[in-house]
Formats: sequence, structure tokens, C-alpha cells
Amino acid sequence: MSNNLTLAQQLQSLVSHSIIILFLLNIHSRGFYKNPFCAAESAIAIQMEKMRAAEAIAARDVIAHHLSLACKSIRDKSSIIDALRQEKRRLEDIIKEHTLPSHTPCGSQSEQLPSTDQEATCTRQKDEKLKAKSILSKEKLSARHAILAALPLPAGIPSDALRPILIPSPYTLHEFLANAVGVSSLENYCVFQQLTTNWCPEREEHGYYLTPLFKCSTNPRVATAHRWMMVDVISKLDKPAAECFYNKDGKWYYAGVYKTIRLEDLKSREFEQLSNEASTIQALVKETLTGRKNVSPQTVYETTQLYFAGALKIACVGLQCIGFNDLLYRTILEQAEKCAQTGRWRSPFSFDPCLNSDAGFTPRLFSLPGTLVDRSGEGNNVSTGVGEFCKTR
Repeated sequence: MSNNLTLAQQLQSLVSHSIIILFLLNIHSRGFYKNPFCAAESAIAIQMEKMRAAEAIAARDVIAHHLSLACKSIRDKSSIIDALRQEKRRLEDIIKEHTLPSHTPCGSQSEQLPSTDQEATCTRQKDEKLKAKSILSKEKLSARHAILAALPLPAGIPSDALRPILIPSPYTLHEFLANAVGVSSLENYCVFQQLTTNWCPEREEHGYYLTPLFKCSTNPRVATAHRWMMVDVISKLDKPAAECFYNKDGKWYYAGVYKTIRLEDLKSREFEQLSNEASTIQALVKETLTGRKNVSPQTVYETTQLYFAGALKIACVGLQCIGFNDLLYRTILEQAEKCAQTGRWRSPFSFDPCLNSDAGFTPRLFSLPGTLVDRSGEGNNVSTGVGEFCKTR
């Protein structure tokens, strides 16, 4: 191409010089040099011809440059197309190797259910992503269980299975325990819900629970103004340990005496794995919007999407068992049996004043996510990041 351009330039230059020579000969033959005005006009005409020739050459150079760029782009695109064709052939071979043989004898059925290469590739990629997320979630869960399994066990843990506290459905555990009057031993306790609590398989005495790290609340002065605030999930719990109860399959159990440990927050991929447990997600979202008024389905949906996107976080708080109050355990079971026999669940009863003598501390009462505590007639209610802290007296 460069040789062709050089030859064209030479031809153009030769043509330009020939035109000028012919023009001068024509002028000389007519005797224009005798007239000075004719000489000036001739000089102007020569300059104009030179300018036109220069413009033509410049235009030719621009066209040649654009043609060279177009040729280069075509070569690049051709190489990309060849690479894509090779990749398509390779993927087709892989799909043929992994595709199960069809057992449908009728050709019309295969025509009605086409399986394109693109659909097969997308399906395989989605399966691989789901498997990777599942493996990551299992690794995180195993890491938490390993931390809990390394914690020591306290003395006095019963070897046999715990007996459930059978309370009829119209009544709650809070109502049952609130009837303990005239005592100072069971002033505080905590409740764990099955949906947001996970127990270590190796050492079932230890576990962890999930709670929102951010909560939405409504401005008391402006009903339409809402705000998000980060919750300190460990400060209110980082106190002397508490007597704990947990709910499993609709039955209540006495778990023991616990203190909390801060674990790594739940990752967004782990939250996606909770999508198989819709009730758990609903409980966490409900706890997130506890302080907000006029919660609509759209608000619940948007909050759930914020969790999926990773904008909102779920805190993971470990539960370490540090004791078991056997006397309290037996007394509550006996009282539940008596209430079941008499049918009087809201009548005041009393515990032994030495119930908590082995623990050496007085725990606090608090309710974890998913538990509603109604103490409208009692004071000292403080809203916290993990539920409602209340005093029984």
C-alpha cells in the first residue's frame, strides 16, 4: 500500500507540473507577458492551481489513513470472531459429553423442548455459583462450630436429656415465670428463639444467635421520618451472665447460665443461603423494623433486598454455657406439673430463696429477637439492640 501511495504522489506531482507548463506555454503563445496585468493574473492562477493540487493531495492522504485504520479493525474483528468460534466448538463438545441420552422416541417432543447451548451454559454456571456459595456457607458454619466446640464445659451439666417445660398455648413463658413473687433469685432471664438460634453439634451446651446490626426506627415527633441506627449488640449483654431458656418445636427448655461472645458477622452469601429458611429471614426482618411504625409489605420487601445486597448486616453472637442451676431447673418443672394439674397458670407461686446460690450472681432479664415481652404495668423498660430488657419486679 505504501508503494502505491508513493507512485500516486509522483503521478500527481507530474500532472501538476504538466498543467503549469502547458498553462505557461499558452500564456507565452498569446503574448500575455507583454501586458503586466496579464502577468499578475497568470501568477494568481498558478498559485490557485498549486493550492488545489495541495488540497487534493491532503484529501488523498486522509482517505488513505482511514482505509488503513479500517483494514486493521477488520483484521482484529476477524481474529476475535475466529476465537469465539473455537470457544463455541469447545463448549459444544463439553455439553455433548455431559448431556444424558434422550429416551423419548418421538421426534416432535424433542422439537417442542429445545435445549440451546446458551441455556445449558447459563444453567451450568448458576449451579456452579450456588455450589460455591453453599461450600462457603458450610465453611463459615463449621468455623463457628469449631470456636464453640473449643470452649470448656462447666461442671454440673446433667448427662440425661433436658425435660421440656409444658405450657399451654394461651399462656407464655413470661407469664409463667412472672408469677414468682416474693423472691430475689430469678429477677432476670433471657429467652432464645429456635429460628434465630443455632447450637453446636459437638457441644450442644454452646451456640450462637443472629440479630440485626442495624435497626430502623420512626421519629416520635414526625411519623413519616425514619432513621437507621447501628446497634451495639454486645454491650448490653456483656454483663454478668443470665439464666436462659430456649424454645424448640413449640416447647420451652431451661438451658442454663450463659455469657456472650462476639463472633464474625454473617456474610451476604450466608444470608442468601438463609433464603431456604424463609421463617428465619422474616424473623430477622421483623426485628429490624421493630421500632418503625406503619410497616408495609413494600417496606419489608425493600429491607429484605438490602440484606441480600449486603447493605444491612446480621450480627452473630456466641453463647457460652458457664453453669447449670439444677435446683431452679427441678423447681420450674415441678411448678409446671402442678399448674398443669390444677389449671391455674397465672396464680402467684414462689421459688426457694436459695435457688441461685450456686451461681453467685443475679442475672438480667432480656428477650432475644422474635420474642415479644409485654410489661405494660411494670417500669424500667429499656429498648436495646437485641430485644427488650425488663425487670420482673
